[in-house]
Amino acid sequence: MVIQQYQDPSVNQALKFGFWYQEHRHEFARAALGALIAVNALFWAYALYGAGTLVVGMRGDERLYAELVGAPSDVVALHQSFAPEELVVEHVAALASASEQSEASALRADFLALVSNPNPGWIARVAYSFRWGGGETELREGIVLPESEAYLASFGALVSGVPADSELAADVAWERVRDPSVLVRPAGVLQSITVETSEAAARAGVTDMRAVVANESPYTVITPSLILVATRFSGEPLAAWLHMETIASGERITTQRRFARSLPPSLEVSVYPVFEFFDDGAYQLRGSGFTPL
Repeated sequence: MVIQQYQDPSVNQALKFGFWYQEHRHEFARAALGALIAVNALFWAYALYGAGTLVVGMRGDERLYAELVGAPSDVVALHQSFAPEELVVEHVAALASASEQSEASALRADFLALVSNPNPGWIARVAYSFRWGGGETELREGIVLPESEAYLASFGALVSGVPADSELAADVAWERVRDPSVLVRPAGVLQSITVETSEAAARAGVTDMRAVVANESPYTVITPSLILVATRFSGEPLAAWLHMETIASGERITTQRRFARSLPPSLEVSVYPVFEFFDDGAYQLRGSGFTPL
């Protein structure tokens, strides 16, 4: 009788795996130890990298803080480099008004200040008055376009004799020109309104001043204030008067003023139009109604 012994295949596989593991367990232990060492090395490498980055970042932050603390002086210098230059006062003059026979006995005086704006991209809006010992004119406003000059004036101020110590008190509000095209029309009109001819006729202690003012621009200017200044060839003003009249495009107007005193015959007369340069209603295009640009 033959007796056969049954063997479970799964038991044989487990025994084989057990024998194989026992044979290679030391290799497994070394591999696990190597993996742990590698992970630990990566951890410390990352930690050292983070610490180094933190130190470098702290140094960068310290430099940034130092720059921020020192920035105000740089900002001030930057603002100053872009800020407009101050309005230049060429000269200030006090003259006896047209009705006065002499400066010493004058009861009214005309005050003039020739100013220039040296800035190419800034409009000067000036609130001004004239001061002298014991008096001050009323506050007025004027506009000086970029890179141009203008007269700031006050006519007929009450005085007790023409003061010799007059000065201009001005508060300038600067307006940056964002769009240069807005300057084209007013600048062109100012350049196109000029004195063509002028003459001074003196007789019997009085002087009649006469000037022909032409407007060669394509715009009629509605009721501007024309400041006319009679100067010596040296530029010293001796007389001034104000004329208000609409001056049509391509036309000429005659303005005259009698002064109750003798003036030199050879005086040069210049005209300085004063109006709201940026008001569309101040202009009328030739051959049309009011035309804004």
